[in-house]
Amino acid sequence: MKEKIFMYIFISIVIILLFISIYKIYEININKKEDDSITYAQEKEYIIDTITLGISKYDTINPILSLNKQAQQVSKIIFEPLINVEYNYKLSPCLATEWSKINNTTYIIKLRENVLWHDNSKFTSKDIKYTIDKIKEKNSIYVSNINNIETLEIIDDYTIRIILKQETPFFEYNLTFPIIKDELYIGTGKYKLESSNNSKLILTENTNWWNKQGEFNLKKVEINLYDNSSKLYNDFKLEEIDLISTSNFKTDEYIGKIGFNRNEYIGREYDFIAINTEDDLLKNKEIRQAIKYGIRKEEIIFEVYNNTYFASEFPLDYGNYLYDKGNEVLVNYNVKNILNEAGWKFDGNIWRKNEQNKSLKTEISLMVNSQNEFQVQVAEKIKQQLENEGLKINILKVAENVYDNNVRNRNYEIALIGINASFNPNLYIFFGDNNLSNYKNESIDELLEEIINTNDENTVKERIREIANIYLEEVPYISLYYNRNLVAYNKNLVAEITPNWYNIFYNIENWYIKEEKIN
Repeated sequence: MKEKIFMYIFISIVIILLFISIYKIYEININKKEDDSITYAQEKEYIIDTITLGISKYDTINPILSLNKQAQQVSKIIFEPLINVEYNYKLSPCLATEWSKINNTTYIIKLRENVLWHDNSKFTSKDIKYTIDKIKEKNSIYVSNINNIETLEIIDDYTIRIILKQETPFFEYNLTFPIIKDELYIGTGKYKLESSNNSKLILTENTNWWNKQGEFNLKKVEINLYDNSSKLYNDFKLEEIDLISTSNFKTDEYIGKIGFNRNEYIGREYDFIAINTEDDLLKNKEIRQAIKYGIRKEEIIFEVYNNTYFASEFPLDYGNYLYDKGNEVLVNYNVKNILNEAGWKFDGNIWRKNEQNKSLKTEISLMVNSQNEFQVQVAEKIKQQLENEGLKINILKVAENVYDNNVRNRNYEIALIGINASFNPNLYIFFGDNNLSNYKNESIDELLEEIINTNDENTVKERIREIANIYLEEVPYISLYYNRNLVAYNKNLVAEITPNWYNIFYNIENWYIKEEKIN
């Protein structure tokens, strides 16, 4: 009997061990399959260290001569400025390591000493003078950056003194133009021009770049040159181009909206309404407020620009770090409440008010450039919106030369104005002497003076916030919108793309293409 018990125990142990062995074998096979699966997945993908861009209607890669926006963007990775502009429009050292304002018109600038040009020659102060002389000689797009420079003195190979004709708020922002060595397209940037012909430019990694932190992911940039944008857009759809950038608000008609990644950013085309605050009617703050709150910007942007513009509340709300967009304290005003509280009465047709034995009525002339078809459409929408609120608007469509002359002489009641805004946060165009609205405010004058005379970033931000609050309450202008720019890129492009209208290629050296292998 005992022998049978021992036999049963033995058989049970064997069976248990057998099951354990089978399970272990199964587990090993499963793990092996998972490992094989990982290996297979890894083998299915591979990394490409080259991207392809495109430029239509290419002129030159020389950054001080080119009038082509796409070429200017590419030149940012070949040529460098004294002072760089970051994605939030904050300044940072580049070829200049430090700068100091000695007095109202004098700056001392120290240059970086370990910089080599792409031909391995040394970068020195003489290159700054050469670049400025060329900008003047060629009447470059950067001539406005250097127009106020009276003299440039070379103190030594790595120190210069700049003396201005007159004090310029935030002058440092003018030192963001590209520095060139000669006209052979030799720069100091991350990438150098390896070769060029009529159909292609090839850029390769600058292994001697002064700020190189390690190996570049992106070793080569190929740029296809096109006669027209249509061919470029078509090649992008065919995935022969990895990235395009455009301010054309009809781009979706060419490339669609799917099959690629997109990043939209605010451009520099800024439209606003200037209000002549010296006009008998418009000197009344409540009228300016009524005009502002009677305009529905989003409706205009949708109906005229197909949602390709960003609504704006203040001139600096294009992403500048000194202004926090979205923090505006906006009261839920409406035209009726504003005007009633100020003593205006609606007679069933128009708002009227008796003041010092004279009758005021809200008839306002809106001047617009008759040759700008989109702004004429906007003016018509504004007229319709405001007249629905009882504010009568007469649109003055004038020829461009008359329009320009009237703007220069502030000869208008209200005017629809479009400018190419600067990334310099100088607000003098809006609040300084002879500003576009003839607006005078002692508090703003004091705040602007304080901004000029401080180097403390927090103080500048706070003073700009105070100016913005006055602006939103006093309404000397009505900000309308900024244009919307687009970076569209291949879904296989692995990149942190943070564009602005100064540069779309921040940290390009870290980009790469990840694609699947074709068996």
